[in-house]
Amino acid sequence: MKYKYNLIIVSARMAKELNGNFRSQLISAIGIAGSMFLVMIYGIFTPYCFDIFFWTLAIFLLIRFIKTKVGSYLMLLGVVAGFSLLNKYSIVFLVVPVLAVSVFINRLCRCHGTVFIVER
Repeated sequence: MKYKYNLIIVSARMAKELNGNFRSQLISAIGIAGSMFLVMIYGIFTPYCFDIFFWTLAIFLLIRFIKTKVGSYLMLLGVVAGFSLLNKYSIVFLVVPVLAVSVFINRLCRCHGTVFIVER
């Protein structure tokens, strides 16, 4: 049950990262807290509750990385993906496309002289 509160906090922080004001953060938090799907998932304590939390945290870290270009967020994303893999393998459906798109965008940005991924 404790993980639901973490999910609410992460979703509100995600709204803040996307330049949302207090109202949008509140709407995000209330939407997550009042979702009947999450009430059912967290009420029964299935492995799906961890999966939803790790997916949300991974997307939040990806947004933070894109906005700040700090490589430590990618390391944390890897740690979150590892913990999620201990629960279920469905995080692969998020991580593999993100890696494929980042390689494609990195090659495309090199052609135009910009840098998308953190420089070495």
